[in-house]
Amino acid sequence: MSSLCHNLKTSYERLQTLTVGFTQEYKEAKASGDLTAVKQLKKELEAARDALCKELLVFVVSGAYNPYREALLEAGLTDTDALTAERQEMTINIPEEIKRQTALYTECKDKDGKPTLTEWVTDITNRQDLLFAEVARDYDNIQERIKAGMIPTIMPSRSVQERTWKEALINLKPIWVKENEGLQAVDDSYLYDLFEMEKMNADNFFKDIPDRPYIIWTQPSQKPDSETCTKTFDEQKIHYAHMVEDHPKLYQAKDIIPTEYIALLSNASHAVHEGYRKSKGKDAEPAILKPLDHDTYTRFLSTGAFSGGAVPCAGFNPGYRQVSFGDGIVVANGRGGFRPAARS
Repeated sequence: MSSLCHNLKTSYERLQTLTVGFTQEYKEAKASGDLTAVKQLKKELEAARDALCKELLVFVVSGAYNPYREALLEAGLTDTDALTAERQEMTINIPEEIKRQTALYTECKDKDGKPTLTEWVTDITNRQDLLFAEVARDYDNIQERIKAGMIPTIMPSRSVQERTWKEALINLKPIWVKENEGLQAVDDSYLYDLFEMEKMNADNFFKDIPDRPYIIWTQPSQKPDSETCTKTFDEQKIHYAHMVEDHPKLYQAKDIIPTEYIALLSNASHAVHEGYRKSKGKDAEPAILKPLDHDTYTRFLSTGAFSGGAVPCAGFNPGYRQVSFGDGIVVANGRGGFRPAARS
């Protein structure tokens, strides 16, 4: 870490020096009309900025918990495969993640083949500098999250999600591979009416979500942590508050919300698919690849219960081949937990 800090300090100081020099040179060149020197200095300034971005936006974390181990083992890899080590060095390149995940959003289409999340792609791509600035500010916390097995899911601004949430929940789909049956199509998601009527607005699920592109960090576990499933809805909210207090670097007060949940399902299943092919070959298919919550469900805590008293939740229903956003009981249930999260 000391060498990393030294590199960051050196890169930042060089960027500062070049910026001051560029400002002065530009004033003088503008007065003289000769911009030759300024153009060269601009190239050096851009190179220095790119060097600093590389230091800040590419994370290499040793001894990190492997977020995909469980899914890769079920997919058909063995304990001897390097990709299934319980702890390993994790490299997360934020600009590359943006490219990979916006490609998933670009491919998201409705039944008529019409792209549905172009606003997501445009917002993330055109305003990614705002995301980069927050990643730099949140650097130490991100290191800890990666070490704990949390992965980045790239999300568009709050206002974009407010306009496009239904398109995302219905059309952004995970990969599903059934045993001995290959790739399975996932149908449109089921949307419980009260999600639209009561929760999918600025006062509920989208309250306090950044109005800029951001990253949500969470663990892509096949099921919610069992410790979160043995409690009532109110007990889960209390338990999560304690988790945030005990682990402020890892978690923030608002757990995952539906748009982030469906993006996580798509992102995580594609990452497992790519990991399997990395090991077995570009045309290989896993034996099993289950969407998250294949036989469990995730409760959404932050907005409270519906007006009728039931709890907002989501999961994958293999019988109907759908990601279902519905309601559930508030009592303790071994299948219904929650997913802690943080946002950069």
